[in-house]
Amino acid sequence: MKKSAVIRETGVFVDVQGTLIKSGNRLDARLYSNMEIARQRGAQVVIFTMADSKSMTQSLQKVGVNTNHFPVKNKHKYWGHAFTGLVIDDVAPHLQRFLVQPFVYDSTGLILDSIAKQLQSNPRLTFNGALKRYRLTQRRLLARANALQP
Repeated sequence: MKKSAVIRETGVFVDVQGTLIKSGNRLDARLYSNMEIARQRGAQVVIFTMADSKSMTQSLQKVGVNTNHFPVKNKHKYWGHAFTGLVIDDVAPHLQRFLVQPFVYDSTGLILDSIAKQLQSNPRLTFNGALKRYRLTQRRLLARANALQP
């Protein structure tokens, strides 16, 4: 019996409620700005939601989101998929039926903030290059912490 291939998703995936849109229907301007920086440097940036994607697209447009740059997709489309990029969501991915793969999970947008700063300071750096640097730094820090364990 043949195993079905795991579908891998690359890029930046940003949740809506509680992440991109804060209480009071306020756009997280810092996160949105960083999404634009990542997009300009080669990242596929997708907004994903559990709500109806068409109605969410309209709601996001009302608060100033360019849904031509950032398509709105339904999270159900990604169930069982493996992410190899950056997931920014206030709910942990494994609680949403996403496969835990070598992707970076960020509940606050601070990782994208760090990557965006790298991209702004180095015009030749791509989003994927900055994400690789971030992963390498995290591995080094983890190795150092493990070396300190008794």
